[in-house]
Amino acid sequence: MKKLYLYAFAFILPLSLTPSARAADEHPTIAHAIASLEHTKQELEGGEHGFGGHRSKAIEHIDSALKELHEALQYAQDHPDEVKPAGK
Repeated sequence: MKKLYLYAFAFILPLSLTPSARAADEHPTIAHAIASLEHTKQELEGGEHGFGGHRSKAIEHIDSALKELHEALQYAQDHPDEVKPAGK
């Protein structure tokens, strides 16, 4: 039974830390930016040359931008009276 609780905790905790799909649906510009940055990061990670460290630095900046955008969606989810859905 203890294992069951551990597995449930391991699965539910990450879900509770990420913004809901509803928040992404209500803020499509941010959701689109996240998708674009994730695609760009994948492209850069597949590169063959490091460009003197600039490629890895760009990936670090993308990670920072993704973190901020996810935090923005979380803020919108936590403060629905303050952050209205797009177009409303």
